[in-house]
Amino acid sequence: MTKFRSIQIQKIHNTLFNAKVDWRALQSVSLRNYVFDHGVKHGFSVDRVNEISNVVLDYEYVLERLLYSTSKRLLSVIRDLNAIQLTSNVESNVVDIRLLEQFLRTNTHLLNFETTKWGVDKIFHQLAMEHAEDSPLTKKGTEWLRASPTDWYWFMRKRRPTNVPINPCIQTLLTDEEEWSCMEEWNGFFVASDCCSNLWVWDREHNDVKLQIEITGYETGPLEHIALWDATTVYLWHIEDDDVPEPFYDLENQYILSISWLTPSELLIITEQGDVFLLDIQTKQSSVVVSFGDNRHICLKVVSRNAVVVYQEGWIECDESEEDYEDSGDEWDDTEDTSSEQSEEPVSDHDEDSFEDGDDDWSEEVEEVPSDPTLYLCTISDDRSMQIQVTAIYKIDEGISECIVHGLNGILVDKNHGIHLVDVLSGTLLKKWSILEGSGVDIYVLSEQKIAVVQWDDEEKFVVNVLSTNAPYNSMELHGHTDLLTSMKGLSHNRAISTSFDNTAIVWDLTTGKQVFSFSNIVPHDLSGAVVLDDNVVAVWSVSGHILLWDVEQQKHIGTLLGHTSSVSDVIVLSNGQLASIAMFEPSLRIWEPSIAPLKPPLDNHDDVVISHVPICNTMVVTGSHDKTFRVWDVESAKTRLMFSEHTEPVECVDWVNDTELLSGAWDGVLLHWNISGQVIQRFVGHTDWVRGFKVLPHGKLLSWSDDCTLRLWEMSSGHCIHTFEGHDGPVRDGLTMNDGRWLSWSEDGTLRIWDLESMTCDCILEGHANHVDTALIQENGAIVSYNHEDWEVPCEIRIWDPSSASCTHVFSGLDAEVIELVVLNEHMYARTYANVFSWKFASPDQPTEHLLIDFSLEYPNIWERLHAAEKRSLHHAVQTDCKSGRILITVHGVQTQWTNDGDWRVHQITDSGIMVVTCWNDVAFLQLYQGSSPIGLV
Repeated sequence: MTKFRSIQIQKIHNTLFNAKVDWRALQSVSLRNYVFDHGVKHGFSVDRVNEISNVVLDYEYVLERLLYSTSKRLLSVIRDLNAIQLTSNVESNVVDIRLLEQFLRTNTHLLNFETTKWGVDKIFHQLAMEHAEDSPLTKKGTEWLRASPTDWYWFMRKRRPTNVPINPCIQTLLTDEEEWSCMEEWNGFFVASDCCSNLWVWDREHNDVKLQIEITGYETGPLEHIALWDATTVYLWHIEDDDVPEPFYDLENQYILSISWLTPSELLIITEQGDVFLLDIQTKQSSVVVSFGDNRHICLKVVSRNAVVVYQEGWIECDESEEDYEDSGDEWDDTEDTSSEQSEEPVSDHDEDSFEDGDDDWSEEVEEVPSDPTLYLCTISDDRSMQIQVTAIYKIDEGISECIVHGLNGILVDKNHGIHLVDVLSGTLLKKWSILEGSGVDIYVLSEQKIAVVQWDDEEKFVVNVLSTNAPYNSMELHGHTDLLTSMKGLSHNRAISTSFDNTAIVWDLTTGKQVFSFSNIVPHDLSGAVVLDDNVVAVWSVSGHILLWDVEQQKHIGTLLGHTSSVSDVIVLSNGQLASIAMFEPSLRIWEPSIAPLKPPLDNHDDVVISHVPICNTMVVTGSHDKTFRVWDVESAKTRLMFSEHTEPVECVDWVNDTELLSGAWDGVLLHWNISGQVIQRFVGHTDWVRGFKVLPHGKLLSWSDDCTLRLWEMSSGHCIHTFEGHDGPVRDGLTMNDGRWLSWSEDGTLRIWDLESMTCDCILEGHANHVDTALIQENGAIVSYNHEDWEVPCEIRIWDPSSASCTHVFSGLDAEVIELVVLNEHMYARTYANVFSWKFASPDQPTEHLLIDFSLEYPNIWERLHAAEKRSLHHAVQTDCKSGRILITVHGVQTQWTNDGDWRVHQITDSGIMVVTCWNDVAFLQLYQGSSPIGLV
């Protein structure tokens, strides 16, 4: 009987696996779904591993399975591939399986871009086309494409790296619109909060968000609970919960300021009223640890399960009593004088005479003295009988500004920035250091015996000291950085690493105080922080978005993690040795595998941001970059022809002079004239600040403008400066040729000037803008249209000028955002912002009509077309592009498609052969538009 059952089970396994092999013949959607999800398991059950390998490497099968599985179940596909790789004996298939598995792992986060119109199957196909030309995956995909033309459009990225595992970023958690503010790893989960006060608990193994809730604050527990709070209510969330937590405990009239875990079952709750409560989460009983009740801002540090230190940092601004409001609750009661009801905090009196005319600062600052400059020790009994003893253990007359508990010692900073080392159990002062009386101090814990103290003053003077917290309490001053430190971390073998605003990191020997070695960022940007991966490897990050890996033992750069599109704000090391990072203004939390990090980005790209102007001449395109170089690329082959690297500062502008010559300007104030072979023909030296732009004029002349507030006219052949045009009081932003041949320039001084380049004089000054001028245009009738930069204090205005009379004829006001594009048409002004279109009649320049973008595009399609920036306008009335984070959307004859990759991509040019030149930070890519297997040309 047992044998019969075994034979029957074997037959069932074979039947179901045969269904997987013949998946094309399956008509039942449910059966096809089943064999896609479980067919590999049935194949393993009857030891048909080699056949499994052949099936899963069928390119059309991969696409079909992804289509049915969707990106949310992508990890099951990866697990199947890993299982086949471990058990297969056919080496060629193992290599292909490994490539496919690595490809899916490195692009899992991109495949989560799936939408109803653009499925994971199409995204997968697009990504595969970007991979190595010798990859079996790419070859199979290309063959499939030729044999099975698609009914959708796609881009083929022509520049390909040499290996499949191109992306050390192995996973990304994306939010809708807000960046992350903090993150931590907790019990195998990620706990993070974004800038909208949302708490996220992410199970990255299953790519599942376990909890998302808007909350005031949270504190992860030592075991399996997270404490959350909002107003007066405490919530508890358990690791096994799938629902939003219910209220756990309410303090009624006490508003919660923060919560700390004392033990796995006890919470310390600090309130805005100046009280601390101890809450037992098993009994829901609470007791008062300490009560001041005077709205002081309490800071709390846990020393042990029996001891807590508290001190006053400041005061909480509290609302007046409800009696001070009228019944409506919206207005103050006029009968009450609320100005007399103040906090008990002493406030310094200032005479009107002490406020000097024209000066924003008080002429004499009076140091604010807190009411209670005392450090208290709260001792809790072992038997938890709620016997709590509060003892004043140390007093600093100047007041406490910061406290760090370091073992059984407290490191206190007073308001005069003296450093106090105190035994927190006895209150004994062990040592006091007075290093520098300044305006700021940072403390970094390097080891059990050493801390680093960085103090600075308003004159940008700073001192870095390493202090010993054990007797004899030595101090050691470190010299090497030329700007303030951003972080300092302890290393093994009594070493430490520091990062600084001076663009360097230094490894220190803490025994001698000497530098072991230093290294700089690969781009000219500040280093923002560092983390230690192991005894020898550190990761440092910068405002440029790079994360650099260094082996401090070998003093060697070993990897670069590049993918963030803005300044990296934090990096943490995970328990498995991987890294997690977040960035400013970027709604993505990224997971990195440092072991596969390349030294440089895998594509042959720039090392810093590519400038916005990307000119094309014939089949060559030029990209300038802040890495101090510019490069000439062949568009058709997507290969770098030559790199130009004579500039000593970031390149700001570059353009073609003719088919074989180029000009470039940089932050070093120098313009260089090149031939296509990379030789400098002429140098133009004279500007004292960075060159904003230039224009090649007839008769061998060159005009340039700079942040040194001048324009210069040059002789091209000799490099001689013919004339310097002075008059602007701010950096010259840009310029253009007017209809009559004169030159129009505009500046950050808020003015526009018209120059006669023949007589070398300024003909007129156009004044009126309240902020620096962003852009100007010349109308067909010769009128000048300009608009100024918009900020918090100065709104954007559009002005029309009559150059013949040097007068402003119209001022269009009412804008609430920066102008992106504007059009003057039939006595109407139209301006597009990031969210709206504003229109004015010339007769009513102060009465704009506001339109939503989608409404305006449907109602006024011809004007809407003209309001698109040049690189997004209709190309031969067939192609329109729209860039979004992580993808480029394109519509061809009403059919939409997209190209998907990490980052915020921007389209610069589209050639007549249908190749798109796109950039993202330092990455340059060339995309070919296809329909089926045929490239689309635009001519």
